[in-house]
Amino acid sequence: MADTTGQLVLAQNQYAFIQDATKGTVQVYSGPFALALSSNDKPVTYDNSKDEFVNQNDLKLAIKQNPLVPEGHYLVLENPAFDNTGALLAPTVGKSDKASLQVGRKINIPGPATFPLWPGQFAQVIPGHHLRSNQYLVVRVYNAEQANKNAPAYLKTTKDFANGTMLVIKGTEVPFFLPPTGFEVLPENGKFVREALTLERLEYCILLAESGEKRYERGPKVVFPEATETYMTKRDNPQGPGDRKFKAIELNPQMGLYIKVIADYIEDDGTERKAGTELFITGSQQQIYYPRSEHALIEYKDPKEGISRQRYYGIAIPRGEGRYVLVKDEGDVVTQKGPQIFLPDPRNQVIVRRVLDDKTVQLWYPGNDEALEFNEKLRELLGGSSDNYVTDSLVRSSSVGTDRSINRMTKGSATLGATNASFEGAKLERGTQYTPPPTLTLNTKYDGVPTISPYVGYAVQVVDKSGNRRVEIGPTTILLEYDESLAVLELSTGKPKTTDALLRAVYLRVDNNIVSDIVRVETKDLVNVDVKLSYRVNFLREHSAKWFSVENYVKYLCDHLRSILKGTVKALGVKEFIENSTAVVRDAILGAKVEGEARTHFFPENGMEVYDVEVLGVTISDAKISDLLKNAQTQAVQNAINLASEEQNLETTKTRTAILGKVADLEHGLKIKKLDLAAEVSQREAEVTMSELEASIAQQVATINAQVEEQKQRNTIAAATLERRQADENFTLKLDQDRADIFTKKFAAVTPDLIQAMQTLGQTEFATKLAAAVAPLALHEQTGLGVQLERVFKGTALEGILNNIQGKGAKAS
Repeated sequence: MADTTGQLVLAQNQYAFIQDATKGTVQVYSGPFALALSSNDKPVTYDNSKDEFVNQNDLKLAIKQNPLVPEGHYLVLENPAFDNTGALLAPTVGKSDKASLQVGRKINIPGPATFPLWPGQFAQVIPGHHLRSNQYLVVRVYNAEQANKNAPAYLKTTKDFANGTMLVIKGTEVPFFLPPTGFEVLPENGKFVREALTLERLEYCILLAESGEKRYERGPKVVFPEATETYMTKRDNPQGPGDRKFKAIELNPQMGLYIKVIADYIEDDGTERKAGTELFITGSQQQIYYPRSEHALIEYKDPKEGISRQRYYGIAIPRGEGRYVLVKDEGDVVTQKGPQIFLPDPRNQVIVRRVLDDKTVQLWYPGNDEALEFNEKLRELLGGSSDNYVTDSLVRSSSVGTDRSINRMTKGSATLGATNASFEGAKLERGTQYTPPPTLTLNTKYDGVPTISPYVGYAVQVVDKSGNRRVEIGPTTILLEYDESLAVLELSTGKPKTTDALLRAVYLRVDNNIVSDIVRVETKDLVNVDVKLSYRVNFLREHSAKWFSVENYVKYLCDHLRSILKGTVKALGVKEFIENSTAVVRDAILGAKVEGEARTHFFPENGMEVYDVEVLGVTISDAKISDLLKNAQTQAVQNAINLASEEQNLETTKTRTAILGKVADLEHGLKIKKLDLAAEVSQREAEVTMSELEASIAQQVATINAQVEEQKQRNTIAAATLERRQADENFTLKLDQDRADIFTKKFAAVTPDLIQAMQTLGQTEFATKLAAAVAPLALHEQTGLGVQLERVFKGTALEGILNNIQGKGAKAS
């Protein structure tokens, strides 16, 4: 253990707690102060969290700094001490005995201030609270007596404060706040200043009070909560902080919200709403919807899809299509036809689908296996119900939507907005029985009313349960009402036509209909002949009301015309009939040909008209008679063919001879033309060759002339160059002669007196200077300095000096 005895030295604004080990009392020492500690003096510190004194082995750790409260801050002091006058009592410089503390009390002291603490006191310095216009504080009253006494004017109300009273200090009212004694600012997530909620346009928030009441606020504004209110957040992330802002729900005429009124209220226009009333608000009534506390949104949860439907969307019904709508109040099914966007009212309208049996599907949609499979699954959804319809929502939430062929119902679907609305008010959940379709479905192959589309030239008869009938002619699209169906025809098949195998059909071909039949007739010579026929039939528009009056028009047609044909052929022999079978048949059925008039056979019973007959074949039943007729006809045909062949050969020979003559003429003219062209080409080639030779000769002559001229120029340049060099040499020689004369004249002017002076100055110095003067001449003539000096001083008094210099040089070398 470290030794705590020693010298306690406290500087200005420092203090320390010293405990007397013999008595247990704790005293405070405040600087500036120095104290020699004895073995009984133990430095201690006060632990506010445990409310006890802790021994400090290190004396430095026992020294504390006085709490400093700058201006704009405040000090929260726990367990204060007061003197007899009620003023705050603080330790003085030096040793101070323990004062009587008001344990459990707390006061707020604004800055600037600083003082040491008594043993058992705790102080916290907090910066003053600066508030912007979108910030606020939550303040609680912890001492009602002091709060009522010290409260500033902007906090005072008509009633006195009570302990626990909560207040909200808004930045729009108080830009800076220092809580007086009796008030404390409550922190949130470690921060005292809280952010208010700034709402923009089309935004709203929900504040939930402790009483359970909700307050809805719309933007643009800054929303401050009351002290007992909290912001509701989005439910997307219940464990996270959430978003306190919500978007208003935008609606268009094809959208709607299903609302339940949960409390009485009065609309802005004076309309009274009672609790329990259900509303369906669409974009036609209100394009921007803000939730309110009296409204609860009714949403349907789909257990199959695992999502909730909040916003209701219109259903696209294209042109030529429709939807069955069940009106719940009336129990009636009506048809909504396109083109339109139909928005069903969920309070009273349900989209349903009509269930068809297999026979009906095969008649209305022949060869459509998908339609058979779809209606079979719809019947499974009925579960034995006597109704022949199923709700659209039940279809979508069932396994029908997962089938391969049924998936086409939802492919290509589109919505008029997001799947889920941003609704964060009260909600009520309901089942899915009457949920309207959640999306705007564009592929409605099986979604809507059974659609009948007769092709061009076809017609159907629509019959309802009241007995009303109407004929529809294609091309058209028929949307069957819920109680409507199609009249069924039963037609004979086979050749000849019989009733053994009847074809059931709802589509009647009224234009260019073809009915084929085989009729056995007997000639007057008792020969049976089979005639294969094809009738062209039209149903006249002016008699359309009668078209379906004859259920089996094929049998009726064939029986009637068969009787007419048998009677006509009975009066003819077999050879005569075979040779003129087509004319006989047409005249018998269509009547004798009259110039300018069309031949037809009309059936007034159902408005049917035969406008043409084609004889496809005539066959004699007796093989012997048939062979005899065939042989006779074969011989006659063969003779005719041979004669025609000979005539054709003659004409062919004549034509071939004429063609060969023309070909020979053309070949002769072609050869002459080729010779003429060849001669012309040879002459043109010679001319071109001569022109090329002349051009080549002219080019060579021009080249030689150019070379001659070039040589003359070179000779002129060479002469001029030689002349310039000669002039340069003459000038150089003259210059050298002039320089030699100048030096000769200079040295001739040297007098005996000068020579004597040079001797006086000294041989060496004079020779050096003289050498410097004569050096340029020696360098020019390239003869050396000695040679030039000998030539200059030869015969003069200086010749001896020069000889001495040269002699010394020789010895030195």
